[in-house]
Amino acid sequence: MKRWIVFIAGLLDIPATDPDDARRRRLLNILLVALIVLMLIGAVAIPLAAAVGLAPPVPAMFYLGLPVMLACTSLIYAVNRFWSGQVAAGVFLTLLTGSMFATPPEQALSGHNILAFSIPIVMASFLLFPAASYLVAALISLGMAFVGSREPSIGGQVGPMLTLFLIALISW
Repeated sequence: MKRWIVFIAGLLDIPATDPDDARRRRLLNILLVALIVLMLIGAVAIPLAAAVGLAPPVPAMFYLGLPVMLACTSLIYAVNRFWSGQVAAGVFLTLLTGSMFATPPEQALSGHNILAFSIPIVMASFLLFPAASYLVAALISLGMAFVGSREPSIGGQVGPMLTLFLIALISW
């Protein structure tokens, strides 16, 4: 048991001289390692549940997307561990935010995704620097405006955009 604890601690720790940078990079490593573990569990559990009839059939995109996501997450982990925490956090937050826009426009701009967009905003203030939450809120708002302008049936998104900036203010 002690070997596993030492192994996991070694995965999460970052050799850095600046304690604030080390804390941010360690937090990103915790998130990345947790995501990798959850993806590996999902790679076994989802097809198994589909095979026994507890879930719908697994789409082919799952088998393509999962290795790509594992590779991207592992690459971000390597960048964070051996090069730059700022770059790794920026790429992670960009991919996280971009994946939320991968749904149909009606879903991307609906209530449950608006709540999900707050996650990268809050994470930016912890992983980068406090004012980064405003930058991420601005980027998400630009994405929402772009998607909303392409779908006239969705309408304006001013209220949710202001809410994202309020979340950025609270995170800051």
